[in-house]
Amino acid sequence: MKNTLDRGVYLFENFNGCKLHFKKYKDHIIIVAFHSVALGPAIGGVRILKSTSIEDIEDAKIIVSRLAKSMTHKASIAGINSGGGKAVICLTQALLQNQNDDDAVRANKEKRMEEIFLGFGKFVESFNGDYITAPDAGTNSWHMEIIKRETKHVVGLTDPSPMTALSTIEGMKMCLSEFYGNETFNNRH
Repeated sequence: MKNTLDRGVYLFENFNGCKLHFKKYKDHIIIVAFHSVALGPAIGGVRILKSTSIEDIEDAKIIVSRLAKSMTHKASIAGINSGGGKAVICLTQALLQNQNDDDAVRANKEKRMEEIFLGFGKFVESFNGDYITAPDAGTNSWHMEIIKRETKHVVGLTDPSPMTALSTIEGMKMCLSEFYGNETFNNRH
């Protein structure tokens, strides 16, 4: 069921168990998925998806709804009082950096990306704290700093990679301990 809201925002009710909000522009689409806000705001990163056509968003809807659900489960397992959310920004290939771009083209694309992330920040702010965004695939702390200019509902202003790596190693150790009875990586193939 599709409802048109003001300012070009659309809401898809109960798509794959989520509520999807999206904004469509000439060169990109922003989709924010809410899986749950029962325990607190929906938390989840924003990722960049390459799109061959702005008209084709079916894959993005499936991806963002599945990721939002997984964020609800992650928050629950971690004992965090929040729900699951996720956002994607679908960009056409023309907006993505290319190693063959000259300096002027690269600068224009960077400026356009800044405008897109400022717009995303405004979109996040429109949810009045029900969605908190963070870096995900294709985004980093630079993007979060831009988003922060428009909303306070953003985390990940520093590089999360070291903590992600640490949590991955700790998870692997837990699996080793459960399966082998110890946490050593030695002689495991």
